[in-house]
Amino acid sequence: MNYILRKIPHIAFVVVVLILTSSSVFAQNVAKDQNDGNILRIKLGAGATYYYGAYDQSFDNFNNDRLNYQVNLSLGLALSKSSHPTILGLFGNMGFKNSKTVNFIFQDQDYTLTGANANQMQPNINNSYQIEAGLRLANVLRISTGYGRQYFEERTLINNKDGSVKTLKSLDYYSTTAGLQIGTGVVGFFIDANFNYGLDFNQTTITPSAGLQLQF
Repeated sequence: MNYILRKIPHIAFVVVVLILTSSSVFAQNVAKDQNDGNILRIKLGAGATYYYGAYDQSFDNFNNDRLNYQVNLSLGLALSKSSHPTILGLFGNMGFKNSKTVNFIFQDQDYTLTGANANQMQPNINNSYQIEAGLRLANVLRISTGYGRQYFEERTLINNKDGSVKTLKSLDYYSTTAGLQIGTGVVGFFIDANFNYGLDFNQTTITPSAGLQLQF
């Protein structure tokens, strides 16, 4: 419980910034919602992600080794027939991380590689999956939480936090996302901030993302 409480200020800050930004989006968005009156909302998108890493580290410069990409799918139910309804939804995400990003994850989570294959490079594409449930308030501001898993080539890892040694092919974590949906036509733009924490993760990490999505 104390671990979660320590993370609340950081998550709250991002949410407040998103709320303030969304107010300007409402002011500029005069187009009628393409899906006005439809109960089921489907969004399919793709975009770039940037693995920022541990939430408490400083940002020095842009690093191409942290740049990756993702595809996402959301299914939602509109809770009203207004032009900007609140959406109750499920949010799925499949990410593709390069080998250097996976090594950054090991470092941030305080894992040390050991064993015969400790120095072998990871594949250049390592899949991750996340499923979250939550709301898209006024079809603009997303707040959701759920579960995620990062896959990689099998490695023996020493958890420097508790000294345990495990041979793993993946790391599990809780996933929480705050984001903005811009545009109500067939093509929209999204900006998200994804927080990963708990389970196999010793540190909270942040991955911002942005991209385009089709809305049905």
